Amino acid sequence: MNQPNSQTDWEKRLQEIEAEVNEQSNQQTTSAEQSYVADSSPLNSNSNQFSNQVQNISGQVRRWFNELPIVGKVIVVAVGIGISFSLLKTVFQLITSLLTLAIIGALGYVGYQVLIKSKNASND
Repeated sequence: MNQPNSQTDWEKRLQEIEAEVNEQSNQQTTSAEQSYVADSSPLNSNSNQFSNQVQNISGQVRRWFNELPIVGKVIVVAVGIGISFSLLKTVFQLITSLLTLAIIGALGYVGYQVLIKSKNASND
């Protein structure tokens, strides 16, 4: 007897949570976005959902950062700057490697053409 009753309790609680989530998501979107989503294709709807998720996550990160003490904020900013410079260095190294490969490839092509032309000229 308890199982059917507890199952309906779970279903009711699940519906309440779903209603809360829907209410929160409706509060976060503006009326202009809501009318745009209604007229848009499913692809745009998915992109709006992704955008809302990104906004939610960035809001959570901002709240977390604002709750940190000043020393914590300084440490987070320092680590962020270090990671940014590391990524920038990696991108520059990748660009340098690609340019080096392009130059070596161009020199190899020119050298090959010179050797092939000189061979063809000597055979004629």
